Amino acid sequence: MGQVHGAKMVKIKMNDAVSAQENDWPKMCTNAAKSISIYNVFRSTKTFQRVVEGSPISSGLWNLKRLLNNRIFTKSINLIQQSDTIGLPLNKIDFELNSRTYSLSPTTIRYTNNALNCLSLFGKKIFDGNTNIYEVGAGYGGECKIFNDIAITTNQHNLKDKWFIYDLQTSTSLITKFLNSFNYTTKFLKLTKQRLVTNNKYLVISNGAFSEMHGELLNQYFDKVISGAKYGYFITNFETHSAPHGGWTTSDFIEKLRASGKTDVTILPTTKYLSYFDHQANSKLIVFGHNKLQKSDDRIIDIGKIYLLTLIIKIYEIVKGNFAKQA
Repeated sequence: MGQVHGAKMVKIKMNDAVSAQENDWPKMCTNAAKSISIYNVFRSTKTFQRVVEGSPISSGLWNLKRLLNNRIFTKSINLIQQSDTIGLPLNKIDFELNSRTYSLSPTTIRYTNNALNCLSLFGKKIFDGNTNIYEVGAGYGGECKIFNDIAITTNQHNLKDKWFIYDLQTSTSLITKFLNSFNYTTKFLKLTKQRLVTNNKYLVISNGAFSEMHGELLNQYFDKVISGAKYGYFITNFETHSAPHGGWTTSDFIEKLRASGKTDVTILPTTKYLSYFDHQANSKLIVFGHNKLQKSDDRIIDIGKIYLLTLIIKIYEIVKGNFAKQA
């Protein structure tokens, strides 16, 4: 993984993160890894619905609309759909592709959208097994799994030993168990008092977790992991999850990235790269090291159609539930 050099001694508090302060999250991750009965349904539990599996159907529909026009997605669908065979995700979206019916959860669709965004923004080299990828906050390993699926499609082999995860100790067993179900692996790293040094040609990705930190933990992740990266992909919500606790704002993060030499750092429009509903939630997509940007073909009529379809699905579920209670 390369060499490291010494740094100033500081006290790092891993509980300076939202998930670390939610007692049910570490406990549920531990229990899901230990108990097969919990593992079989963990993605439908209230804890996982709140922390990881909260993507609404409407968001999934928005992303799926984009993905169905992506050749890599259509070639990878048989691998991607296997993600939802584990953990009993609560919501799924059925769709037709090449005369077959598939079903994916909004969360798996979101992970796939992130992977294909990275392919578009940073190029095929991210998936060729020569670029280290460091994920800050990995949930149950769903994003790592999808990136491996895409690597198989684009390069005929998975990422092998190129994916590294920074996360709570209580999450590692569940992540390992989930990835091993698909014959994928990862390496877990601990934030140390030394800077991560490789050849600097690595990607750092965080799907919300980094922007939910505050205190010295933010500074340490930035200094030790992010500042040396060539590529970065961050979905953030600093204003709601970090700044109110004394952490950073989006502007703080951008300024620090520019000061560390990321002169191309960009906040990408969420309706183009994520979903209209991420836009409503004021989430940000911040990237650096990119080589090209997408053109938008989003239309107001598409927003209306997705809203309407989501409403129809909700009404159907309510009616179905009422009939079940009367039966």
